[in-house]
Formats: sequence, structure tokens, C-alpha cells
Amino acid sequence: MSCVVCSDDQPCLFDVLADPGETKNLAKAMAARTASMKATLDTFVPYVPKLTAQNLLCYNCSVKPSVLWDGYPGPSCTRLSAAAAAASPGPPPP
Repeated sequence: MSCVVCSDDQPCLFDVLADPGETKNLAKAMAARTASMKATLDTFVPYVPKLTAQNLLCYNCSVKPSVLWDGYPGPSCTRLSAAAAAASPGPPPP
């Protein structure tokens, strides 16, 4: 079994309905579609919040991902209720 590594230089495009194992990369055969999808993807702006020590008080990051996502990796922080966040102690002094 080979491991396909996708990148900007070597993009991947799979027909996941016909090829659920993603074994046949269609990017070269469907170059126009691949370019169109890449152009659309390039317009997306990633959301990365600025998490200060004060902001982190609003989250519980002690949850194991396997508990939230049935054994699959994923975000492991959950937002606290407003009451729980207000009861949290302040950030440690600098």
C-alpha cells in the first residue's frame, strides 16, 4: 500500500464515492477541476483566534478527544458555560 502525500505542488483529488479508500488520485486527469477547487480554497481565510490566558479561562482543555469523538482525534477543548468561566480563577501572574 502506498501513502499519497498531497501538497500545493502535488494536489490530490479523489472520487470518494467510487473510491472510498482514496487510492486513485484524479488531480492530473481532472486538472481544470483541481485548479478550480484550489483557487476556491485559496480564497478561504483560516480562523485562528488570539487565545490569551484570560481567553483560555473560557475553555476546558482537559477532556480526552476520544471521549468527544468516539476514539477519533479532534478538538479537545470545550467552551465552558458563562457561569463556569466566571467562577474560574484568574490567570497566573506573569
